[in-house]
Amino acid sequence: MPYHNETEILHYDGSSWKSVYYSYNYIPPQSLTAIWGRSKTDVFAFGSRALRNDRCSNGWKQMNIPGVPPLEKVWGMEGSNGLYDIFGTADLGREIYRYTSTADRECSSPWALFLPAILSGNNSR
Repeated sequence: MPYHNETEILHYDGSSWKSVYYSYNYIPPQSLTAIWGRSKTDVFAFGSRALRNDRCSNGWKQMNIPGVPPLEKVWGMEGSNGLYDIFGTADLGREIYRYTSTADRECSSPWALFLPAILSGNNSR
């Protein structure tokens, strides 16, 4: 059961669901719309803000992603040379953003627009 200043996130470890909490003494509570994890020690959660929990930050920390709207869906994949990419959709799937990083954050890019609506096949604007 969360304390009055914690938000509950459920985590499936391959055999059962467990509660994971983050304190919002520093990060206000929010509704999460998307979550993706590269590993059990590197997890991203998105809603009105972007959060990351990894071994570098030692708990949930807010990510600074200026100019990027709230992400609705996210997915990621490992690439070559220890890099991985995370993609997220915004504006009802009309825009796709990308973030590239290494597991230890020594090489990370800012979130940036990857495909606007016209390239993604959605030109309903």
